[in-house]
Amino acid sequence: MKTIIKILLALFIFLCSYVFSQAQNLILVDSLLITPISMNFSKNVSSYKNVKDPLLKKLFFNDTNSILLGVNPDNANDLGGGIASLKLNFSKYMDLNYFALLTISWEKNYNGVFSNNIDSIVTVYIDSIQVWSMKCTQKDTSNKVNYFAIKNPPIISSFRIKDTQTLIEIVVPATCSFGISFIKIEIYSINNIIK
Repeated sequence: MKTIIKILLALFIFLCSYVFSQAQNLILVDSLLITPISMNFSKNVSSYKNVKDPLLKKLFFNDTNSILLGVNPDNANDLGGGIASLKLNFSKYMDLNYFALLTISWEKNYNGVFSNNIDSIVTVYIDSIQVWSMKCTQKDTSNKVNYFAIKNPPIISSFRIKDTQTLIEIVVPATCSFGISFIKIEIYSINNIIK
């Protein structure tokens, strides 16, 4: 048993040192901050611009950036699902040695990803390829109805820049809500790490 632990520890140290050595080749070349309210939407989305429900008005007080994807702006209890999308122009990063780090975050009062039903899945796509998903399986102990996928931000995923135009889609199914306050995309040069 001790031998197995030593081997696993040695492997872990090797992998950590390899990742660190490769990370030294990364160069941050650009950073984009996307305001969620500026995205395109289909189905339900609530923001300070469109809410009529008194509970939602209170939630969005003095917040002009955040959205609640999947929530009907007229009724906070109507979780009908929704899609937020944005097309980005990456034409100046068409060299094969660039990738992007996508970070999605939210203010604490938005509760992250939650659902009325267990096993609902929220998904993030880049050009129709799934780069992140999370199933709502954690029971909310303060509420008998809700299940959480993730409460504390951020969500981080990466993707290789392959096309001049890249479509980001955040898909929230019916019975789910996703509060989004910040989206950041950092562009890195890889220096021939990925072939």
